[in-house]
Amino acid sequence: ILGLKVDNQLFMGSDFIFDAYYSRGAEISVNAEGYFLNTSIHKIVTTNDTEIIIELEPLAVGKKLKLEGIRYITNSKELSPISYVALKRLLDFMILNSSIEIEIQGHVNAPGGDKTSMKAKKLSESRAKKAYLYLVQNGIDKKRVTFVGMGATEMIHPKPKNHDEEELNRRV
Repeated sequence: ILGLKVDNQLFMGSDFIFDAYYSRGAEISVNAEGYFLNTSIHKIVTTNDTEIIIELEPLAVGKKLKLEGIRYITNSKELSPISYVALKRLLDFMILNSSIEIEIQGHVNAPGGDKTSMKAKKLSESRAKKAYLYLVQNGIDKKRVTFVGMGATEMIHPKPKNHDEEELNRRV
């Protein structure tokens, strides 16, 4: 739990009770064996008792998880520094779920271009490989992780209207 004046520690269990000394947002990250990881932001108001219920989605073959927070420099395979927080979360998830195997899919923003171009495919593959290498270099067996470049074939916003929509197309 980040953002509150409580010890930032590993909680084991399912129910947590703590005092919030001032109103603000709290980031709650949950890892549980057999479930997809979850990170959410909640407004904590000190004048009210607040109950936050977080439902976790069970792992299943073929299900996708969009990992928030991995960002790349435009037209580059280089990760922006903020990305390492999300990659660490993925690493923790892989360690906790030691038998899971994943495929990392890289995507690019290429509106108006050839969705199947080799340049877009190669860039998206290089981006996915960066995430792959982070996991492998931090102890995850490479037999548990594959990577693929999807190019611009699955853009969330095919005609992005602003920078935020372009960023959403550049994802893993």
